[in-house]
Amino acid sequence: MQSGSTNKNDRTSKNPPSQSTGGKTLKKLTLTGAVFSGCGEGRKFLELPWVKQQIKQKLGFTPYPGTLNVTLSEESVKRKKLLEKAHPIKVFPADGYCNGALIKAFIGKLECAIVIP
Repeated sequence: MQSGSTNKNDRTSKNPPSQSTGGKTLKKLTLTGAVFSGCGEGRKFLELPWVKQQIKQKLGFTPYPGTLNVTLSEESVKRKKLLEKAHPIKVFPADGYCNGALIKAFIGKLECAIVIP
């Protein structure tokens, strides 16, 4: 994700497309933070056939098998609360998995999703 920072590995922004927020439309929300390495659990999840199928069906793209982990800045943690008012797209799990949700987003011009477990 890119922001005003010159080092895109240090700072990120999530720019979801228009999202309904209780009567208002959220056109853009920029979140910044630091990228960190995860332990590979996101990759395993995104490689599950039922997950790939639902993302393709509901968001219109096949997900990359991995996630971009971001520790949000203090200010972005406050702004993230606006996402709680958005209407996420529900992911219906296979047996043995928990419910989840997606919010379509962009990293620059690249389509992606915010995954909410």
